[in-house]
Amino acid sequence: MDCPIWGTDDISDEELLKELEAVKNMAVPLPIPSPSPDEFEKIWARIQEERAESKNVPESDQPEHPKVIKPRFGWKRLAAVGLIACLVAGSGCMVAMGTKSYFYREKELGDGQQTVFVNDFYKGDVNGEEEAYNLIEKELGIQPLKLGYIPSDMYFLDVYIKDGYARLCFTYNDEFVYFIQSKFNKKVSYDYKSDREEIISVKNKWLNKDIDIKIATLEDGSSRNEISFVDDGKYYRLWGPIEIQEFKEIVERLTY
Repeated sequence: MDCPIWGTDDISDEELLKELEAVKNMAVPLPIPSPSPDEFEKIWARIQEERAESKNVPESDQPEHPKVIKPRFGWKRLAAVGLIACLVAGSGCMVAMGTKSYFYREKELGDGQQTVFVNDFYKGDVNGEEEAYNLIEKELGIQPLKLGYIPSDMYFLDVYIKDGYARLCFTYNDEFVYFIQSKFNKKVSYDYKSDREEIISVKNKWLNKDIDIKIATLEDGSSRNEISFVDDGKYYRLWGPIEIQEFKEIVERLTY
């Protein structure tokens, strides 16, 4: 279902009431708790109160002090907000205005495991990857290898640390991308079946190293790109279904 958003100055009383009534009568399964039965009446009553207040406020002809204008919701703006709230509650549709940046952390102590969760959609002020890199350096005692380039459709999700290795998880077009870093000079193998494989070499000037990219075409027709190498006694592995040109740029710009 679409979630329409109107301007605040071009809605008549009749149109607004009609839309609110339509929202009220929607019968859509809710993924969240339903609003109270009288929620519609509360919103409409508040709109009427705002209209009455705006009409009855006297304005002094010659004010003794500079006039202070306090920001407040006009009745039409309140109505639009109320209507959007009803649409969100009634259909599970999310409406975002501007840029959102949410950040949250959760640390689990015990059994040598620590986890940091970061939600960083739309790339706000908080750099989730940096938090993860700092934790890797602190817990593993190694200088973490960083992604100097991240595609616009790739977002950091979490980092998992245990037994001397760290696994950073990202999303890319609704698929997962993993970046392994280990303080041990030991490669880890992962089994997956592919119809064919291709290897191309990419030069990383920051590491002064040629890195081989393994391009595997899987049985379902999808492809997955992967690199794995040892540098200065530490093991690194990055893999996921990232478009090959984007993946090459990621590999070229890996840096400490």
